[in-house]
Amino acid sequence: LGSMNWSLVRIVVVVGCLLNLIAAKTLSYDGSGAWEPVESKESAAECKQWTCSPGGLVWRQKNNPLTLYNNITGCDALVNKGIKKILFHGDSYMRHIYAAMLITLNGNYESGSMKPGGNDKCKYHQLFNEKDCNYFNLNHYGMVCDGRLLLDPLLTGLDKECEKGLGTVSLFSFGNHQLASGRYGINDPEAYKKFYAQNNCPELLSHQKQHDGSLGVDKMCSVWWISTHQRVRGYFLDETADKVRNFNVQMREFFDSGECGNMNYIDVFNMTDSLVVQHDAEARKMTWDQVHWSYEVNLIKAQIIINALLSSE
Repeated sequence: LGSMNWSLVRIVVVVGCLLNLIAAKTLSYDGSGAWEPVESKESAAECKQWTCSPGGLVWRQKNNPLTLYNNITGCDALVNKGIKKILFHGDSYMRHIYAAMLITLNGNYESGSMKPGGNDKCKYHQLFNEKDCNYFNLNHYGMVCDGRLLLDPLLTGLDKECEKGLGTVSLFSFGNHQLASGRYGINDPEAYKKFYAQNNCPELLSHQKQHDGSLGVDKMCSVWWISTHQRVRGYFLDETADKVRNFNVQMREFFDSGECGNMNYIDVFNMTDSLVVQHDAEARKMTWDQVHWSYEVNLIKAQIIINALLSSE
């Protein structure tokens, strides 16, 4: 998916529709923790599900210990929670999260995010390589869990999808994305706050009673902001580690404050930030361009998101 396919052209249309569906019960999911070594890569459950680093490090969360879900336990837990559909809105950042969720919930770690008959190069650690395994090779039909749960990357204009049925979850975020020309807004929390305050928050605030943000088979829609991730390398001044870190801190404070209504929040930033800061050499093995993360990190993001969804009311 090119950067313009899930571009700012869709932000006002798609997210504008999304945000008017928020309501009264929210969760701010804490993803802080540390990378720790496993005793044996051959026996560690995380490594068997491709969520440990090449050097045998695993992500351990402090306040919300992760349950490691596979395609059977994850599917049963999400379906029993009342979730029937998960929508993904954003740019290539969210496309990679969609792909990781697809792999996790269909259990095909070899090529589970690719469409049938796709590029033969797209297997295992190559699945998140943009050159060969991009938008055009992605499986856009994300039916998983024996037909009980649909993952929808919304690559077409399904802007009202969240209103069409109960048990729907909408996940959205935008990575290193400008809000206007000249790189305006990239990792600029004030610009993003202003954007949402003008375009989305009024609708979100006006629908708090109509739409309950909690999950359940009898709930209309639950909307979640996914934090962005830290980069191994910043190519521009607005991509430094401190800039990205400050952006995520302030956006979390913004959504948690209620200024934009009631918004659920999932933190995957701390996992990537800890990897870059504390294990730089290992981090460089886990990204294909020093900007986008590859196989293991995206699969860990999927585990964090599943755990967050299941921890909500």
